[in-house]
Amino acid sequence: MAFRKVATLDELWDGEMTVLEIEGHVVLLVNVDGGIHAYADSCPHLGTRLSQGSLQRSVLTCATHGWEFDVSSGQGINPKKACLESFAVKVENGDILIDVGARELKG
Repeated sequence: MAFRKVATLDELWDGEMTVLEIEGHVVLLVNVDGGIHAYADSCPHLGTRLSQGSLQRSVLTCATHGWEFDVSSGQGINPKKACLESFAVKVENGDILIDVGARELKG
């Protein structure tokens, strides 16, 4: 697959997250300290939508059991062995582009 435009930096401010459906994938898009990150909107624990949780700085907390993740890296904080499934993302001329075919497990 290829990168495709899904949003602009004007639509996703620093410290915000949003959910998008891209080619059948539910993607959580996060802007933390100017870095754009894209993850599957599913907690690795029970599959709860991470978008239902809370984002405090770079820490995303799952609403179901309080699992915490560093959205800058996708690495689990509590528990440390958990990690988020990510999508390739890049920013060009203020546009946010994602390739849902380029997936990897972070952490």
